[in-house]
Amino acid sequence: WVLEVLVKNAIDALSGRGGRVSLSAETTPEGGARLRVADDGPGIPRELRERIFDPGYTTKTGGWGIGLSLAKRIVEDSHRGTLALAPADRGATFEIILRWWRRPRMNRC
Repeated sequence: WVLEVLVKNAIDALSGRGGRVSLSAETTPEGGARLRVADDGPGIPRELRERIFDPGYTTKTGGWGIGLSLAKRIVEDSHRGTLALAPADRGATFEIILRWWRRPRMNRC
């Protein structure tokens, strides 16, 4: 669901302009995964960047402001990862970092 929200937001940002949305995935040196959703649209104005993950905050007409805030919560609370707006030369890039974790092993008798 998180990737779907990020991709839909990227497509909305390109609405009527054309452009590209790209997804990438790679392993991290720590053994986790880095996922990125990037677009080459207009980007997010600097003055709005602090608020984009706030519940109820939206720039879309008719938007509810739950997409990015819920996506961040899912990544952090359910997957012990991070979701952030990454620095980009053009457009917007969202980065999810997931760390591999293992459940404690149970001693077997």
